[in-house]
Amino acid sequence: MIAFGLIGFALFGICAALGWAGLLIYPVLMVLAICLGMGMIETIAAPAITFLSGIAMQHWGYSVTSVALGLCIVAAAIPAVTMRELVTLPKPDGWEDHIRKSGLTKF
Repeated sequence: MIAFGLIGFALFGICAALGWAGLLIYPVLMVLAICLGMGMIETIAAPAITFLSGIAMQHWGYSVTSVALGLCIVAAAIPAVTMRELVTLPKPDGWEDHIRKSGLTKF
């Protein structure tokens, strides 16, 4: 349990750091709008997915429903993984040029 807690704490720190880095790159209002939109979608979609999963498990069984949900997760992840903004992020040695070109050094 302690190991899982430490891993969760480390992952939370990484996510927080990436969130702050995103705020440096994107305007705050755009990030806020995206977070609010995702929250609304999650609030509506999570109960619907849970309800439909329960019905599907009763009719088709756990294995078929698990595979179907896994395929849905993969289908939802493909657009996020292929986003131009993520794919074009520089490699570790190219961040200095990226910061200079984007004007992030001017505070």
